[in-house]
Amino acid sequence: MAWTRRRILGASRAFRRVLALGLVVSLLGGCAHRGNLVGRVRTPPERTKDVVVMAWREDGSPPPTPVERARVVHLKGRFEPRVLVVEAGTTVEFENKDKIFHKVFSVSPKAKFTLGAYRPGEIRAATAFTDPGVIQVWCELHSRESLYVVVVPDRWHMRPAKDGAFAFDRMPHGRYMLRAWHPSLGQVTRRVDVPSDRPTVLSFDR
Repeated sequence: MAWTRRRILGASRAFRRVLALGLVVSLLGGCAHRGNLVGRVRTPPERTKDVVVMAWREDGSPPPTPVERARVVHLKGRFEPRVLVVEAGTTVEFENKDKIFHKVFSVSPKAKFTLGAYRPGEIRAATAFTDPGVIQVWCELHSRESLYVVVVPDRWHMRPAKDGAFAFDRMPHGRYMLRAWHPSLGQVTRRVDVPSDRPTVLSFDR
């Protein structure tokens, strides 16, 4: 009985090793069709924090399921953050952490909505962010309070580092549109291939 048990345990271990090896080979095979996209955004250093870099497949592949919710807070008479990046279909919550009422609205063609007046401590939600683009949001009670919601078309989006560097990895090979956007500087767009043989530079001083 002990000999039979040792045989079974040995076979089980061998099977697990073969299974693990097969999984590694499968993963490596999948990686062979993926690449990286690296580059740098040239912009004044003090403005880099509000830059958003995004990429999407030129053939219009459908984006992934978005994160269900994102949150913005009212604090000291302003929106935090000032620039919010979400994937299409994300619900955005607005939390009032001030001691005064707020009344959020947008008249942007891609996302028109109004949340009405809400008291301190209250949270209201907007579900209008379904199409890629930049939506500017305001507070009807405070004219200087504004927010930019950048609705990105795909999963590849990020804020660059302080020196403007950015990197996307494990991207399926193909042709992409790459864009850097800033609230006051506008946007710069390039067509790029993945994998790329050299870094892509997006400069706002064009």
